[in-house]
Amino acid sequence: MHGTELTHQLAQLLLQIGALLVVAKIAGIMARKIGLPTLLGEVLAGVVVGPYALGSLSLPGFEHGFFPLETGILPISIELYAFAAVGAVVHIFLVGLETDIRSLARLKAVAVRPAMGGIILPGIVGAVFPVVVLGYDFGNPVVLFFAGISISTSLGVQARILSDYHKLDTPEGRVIMESSLLQDGLAITILAITMALLSFDGESDAAGLFAGTVPIFVQALVVWIVGFALVIGFAPQIANVLKRIGAPAAVAAIPALALALLFSGSFELAGIASIIGAYGVGAALSRTDVVDLIQERMRPVADFFVPLLYAILGMFIDISVILTPHVLFAGILFALVSGLAKLIGSGIPALRGGFNLTGALRIGMGTVSRGEVALIMGLVGDASGLISPERFDIIAIMTITSILVGSPLFSALTKLEKSGRSDSSMEVKPAVVSLDVPNEEIADLVRGGLLRSFAADGYIVHRLELDKLLYRIRRDNVTYTFTVKGTRIELSGDSQDEGVLKTALYETLVHVSDRVSRMAQMAVPEEIRRGAAEAKGRDSMRLGEYLSPTQVRVPLRVETREEAIEALAALLPADAVLDQELVIADVIHREQQTGTGMERGLAIPHAKTDGVSRMVCAIGIIPDGIDFQAVDQKLSNIVVLLASPKNSKGPHLQFLAALVQRLRRDEVREAILASRTPEEVVDAFNSTDATNQGTRPFRARRNQ
Repeated sequence: MHGTELTHQLAQLLLQIGALLVVAKIAGIMARKIGLPTLLGEVLAGVVVGPYALGSLSLPGFEHGFFPLETGILPISIELYAFAAVGAVVHIFLVGLETDIRSLARLKAVAVRPAMGGIILPGIVGAVFPVVVLGYDFGNPVVLFFAGISISTSLGVQARILSDYHKLDTPEGRVIMESSLLQDGLAITILAITMALLSFDGESDAAGLFAGTVPIFVQALVVWIVGFALVIGFAPQIANVLKRIGAPAAVAAIPALALALLFSGSFELAGIASIIGAYGVGAALSRTDVVDLIQERMRPVADFFVPLLYAILGMFIDISVILTPHVLFAGILFALVSGLAKLIGSGIPALRGGFNLTGALRIGMGTVSRGEVALIMGLVGDASGLISPERFDIIAIMTITSILVGSPLFSALTKLEKSGRSDSSMEVKPAVVSLDVPNEEIADLVRGGLLRSFAADGYIVHRLELDKLLYRIRRDNVTYTFTVKGTRIELSGDSQDEGVLKTALYETLVHVSDRVSRMAQMAVPEEIRRGAAEAKGRDSMRLGEYLSPTQVRVPLRVETREEAIEALAALLPADAVLDQELVIADVIHREQQTGTGMERGLAIPHAKTDGVSRMVCAIGIIPDGIDFQAVDQKLSNIVVLLASPKNSKGPHLQFLAALVQRLRRDEVREAILASRTPEEVVDAFNSTDATNQGTRPFRARRNQ
């Protein structure tokens, strides 16, 4: 019986996790489409499917609901809540990895003023709110608790928005992140003090209250500072251990995550929230050369745990309570007054600290949104009995409102390209070394040479964007950025490393130049060329779909291959040709590299060119034949000109291979050579296509 019950619980947990992942992902995508953080969509998804809403409905096999309301201190099962706890550690660990400790150190004086302003004024507002609106006495621990909630921010929301617009490394981004770290750290410390106050009754004198709370505060502060200093101090050694686990390119993120979990658990035991320990480990590792690899390999882990975290947090919100007018009003009011306090408290010191109005607004608005810290603090207060579920819902409404109001405004300010700095000394001017090369093929050679050169020199190379050629190159505390945009190559880094960047580019160019010159002297092996002409392959492509009678000339009266190329280029579809002269030049250039004559009278002059918008072809039938330097040394009678755009995917190689296979067949060649009109040539190709049943046509690709 016990085994059956355990099996049922396990099956239910697996089903719950799977369902939550699906609804959280869908809700997150929908939120992003309307310009809101995915966090908000994921939280609302948890509200809808949680035990206070649809989750309590009876279903076949789930008599009490798919997410039944539990009777203990938590509205959900402890197993499901454990996933949220791990998700919080994973998420804050990744946020810490995004932080550049060295940049924070340079901006410390600038960041402290907005951070203190974002603590003092919101703290006062948070302390006054429960007294004026909720009716608490000033001596009640709830007053201090709400002050901590008001001070908190959302590293998750801020990091996502800053990351979306590539502004994490700007002065405003660094000030926001450092200020948020200080504010969230203090908010969690206030939570620890508030929990200590619960052990005293209202009749305790001031001396007893002081004697009881000071040790708690000192313990939390010491663990926070010492732990953070230790992990930062030993970060290089930690990175070296991680690299020794395997090759640098394959370093595992699991040991780094394990370290974050160990610190998180230690901080939790010391009375400090686990997320602060996770952030400390992430921030320390951010200054090492393995950070990009850890981030890359942590993405699948985050994609699993983080949506679960926010969806599960949403499941704690009781819809019937938050829709009560006085609860709804209190939550919205708390969001507005504390948000305004954040904007003023952080913005004015930033305005007086070297930022212009735009930068000050970004910094102030960047701390308005609350998120995981406020919700987790609310859950702790609810579970401990400090606040009622109704008060937790007020905190939830405040959090959601702050995101709905604050994140779109912060996103709009962040999106602006206008600089937020009024003091130019705050700007760290990087060294930029750039080079324009003749074409993209050479750019690819230089790119590969540079990456291999840095890798051989002990650097770790990480591609930041999969759809762009953007790389980060790191070794110890040195970081470079490498981008390739078409034919432009650009290296950037600290101004002190300009010599290294120029030397790396120069040596790579010398190496590439030597290799190119050697390739120019190398003849294409005849056996490879002959193999391309004679190799067997599939003949499943519908070549006739790329032909119309206007693209065929029968007969074609020319005397040289250059004349044949020019005549066939004139037959290409006008709607696809962007520059006919460029097409001709590129095809002739390709022809000069090595002949395109195959065998059995076929020649396929071709090129990748910017002169066309899609893959196109034209065919000429030359009765007497022309010398295209064919593999079998015979004249070519059937000449097919093929042109494809350089930067567009299409069946260029497929077309070449299929054409060779098609025209190896005697009956096909004879039918084409016997044709007297363009229509007969097209019919010869189409009739051959008709024999290839079950193949997928390339009609859609032709129009790419």
